[in-house]
Amino acid sequence: MSLHPSGVSPRPPFRLPVLLRSCHLEPALAVTVFVTALAVAGGRGAAGATLVAGAVLVGQLSVGWCNDAAD
Repeated sequence: MSLHPSGVSPRPPFRLPVLLRSCHLEPALAVTVFVTALAVAGGRGAAGATLVAGAVLVGQLSVGWCNDAAD
């Protein structure tokens, strides 16, 4: 039995704002920019610096989400 007249469930809430708030975006971006700058200063080319930035950002986001889940 559905509580909705049309039998269609409501749209799930838009989760992107919640995910962005819970990942501690500002510190994650700060660390990503700093480490990427170190990679460029260390001689990484554009492709290498982009890979470093992506890896660090994904790592920082996962740390932020795990930290928020533990709190």
